[in-house]
Amino acid sequence: MPADLSQLATTLDLPEPALRAAIGWHEGMAAGEVAKRAAALADVVGTVGPWAGSAGRALAWFQTQPLPGFGGQTAEGLLKAGRVDALRHHLARLSDGGYA
Repeated sequence: MPADLSQLATTLDLPEPALRAAIGWHEGMAAGEVAKRAAALADVVGTVGPWAGSAGRALAWFQTQPLPGFGGQTAEGLLKAGRVDALRHHLARLSDGGYA
């Protein structure tokens, strides 16, 4: 695992294997892409954590909750599809009192 991802796991107080699994990291993936996905994951979990009650619940939401506005895709699916900006916009709308 690249050192920056290892450091992120420490900063987030997450086990490295859990972080790797959450962001879909694998050998051969460019370190910049790993860092980009990890930052997006941290941003989303940080946004959803207070609504969900904990970072663990926010991560579970990230991985499993279908988002109707995105054809039932999960936040994880959006991240993997490179649609992080759309996800951030969606979360901003929700935080402003909008509907999913």
